[in-house]
Amino acid sequence: RRQRQMCIRDRLWHARLGHPGVKSMTRLDNEDLVTGINVSLAPCSECSPQCESCIQGKHSRPPFPASSRPAESVLDRVHVDTVGPISPAAITGERFWVTVVDEKSHLIASLAVKSKEAIPKALIELLKYWQTFHEKVVKCVRFDRGTEFLNQQFKEFCAQQGTKMETSAPSTPQQNGLAERMNRTLKERTRTLLVHAAADPSLWKEALESATLLYNVGPTTGRPLTPTEMFYGVKPDVASLRTWGCVAHVHIPPGQRSVFGPKTIPGMFTGYCPQSKAYRVYVGNGVWKESRDVTFLEHLRGCLLYTSDAADEEDS
Repeated sequence: RRQRQMCIRDRLWHARLGHPGVKSMTRLDNEDLVTGINVSLAPCSECSPQCESCIQGKHSRPPFPASSRPAESVLDRVHVDTVGPISPAAITGERFWVTVVDEKSHLIASLAVKSKEAIPKALIELLKYWQTFHEKVVKCVRFDRGTEFLNQQFKEFCAQQGTKMETSAPSTPQQNGLAERMNRTLKERTRTLLVHAAADPSLWKEALESATLLYNVGPTTGRPLTPTEMFYGVKPDVASLRTWGCVAHVHIPPGQRSVFGPKTIPGMFTGYCPQSKAYRVYVGNGVWKESRDVTFLEHLRGCLLYTSDAADEEDS
């Protein structure tokens, strides 16, 4: 009975002191920190130490452990997440992108799309390409509960080839943590490229594609090889890399220039062509040139070329 009375007093002082934690209560009981508490604050072994007010006011979610079944090889598990809508939209109209991560290699792909309705088709095309390259089917796709993934088109694709669909619990994006972390990585790298080049934010799609490529050819934590080599089995060659956003002069073929006209057209280097060994150069007004014959001035910002032209057009 005396022990129960002490427990009641303990709870009273717990409330008086503003609901401190167990460690704070223990220190107040054991150390000479304050005066005026004439009872023991030691927890009662027969009564519940829980305080309902503390539960409601301080409730926190338990940590999310790493997957207990890590992927053993590429395409065992692929993580997917959507970013957007993004403002401003890309020059070519895209407002979203989908981050796709192979868990084993950490190879990532970023798929820029104009609307969420276009996501299933873009994702299916990428997975088919990966599956063709490795001659194996993706075993599992993990994503949040977005409607862009929980739709009939993507469900049928997974069902036909026997790919398991894993969704995170409602309002629990942490269970799709790998894709979430990659989203942050891509955002930071894309933002850095744009800032370094002083480029217009509407060029984010171009910067994103380059940021994705550069991540894949670089080292990653806890892995002895780059994502590119782990996924494709080939050591990446970075000799052709150039500073994103720099001035780039694209060669004009003889039949497309006058006899005494310039042999190049200046623009801003915005990335690499995925289908060929060529560079993409933005020459303004929504026009890109793709060529392997490019001379770079990496110490100059290419954005000055088209921003000044645009300003002159507005003034006129």
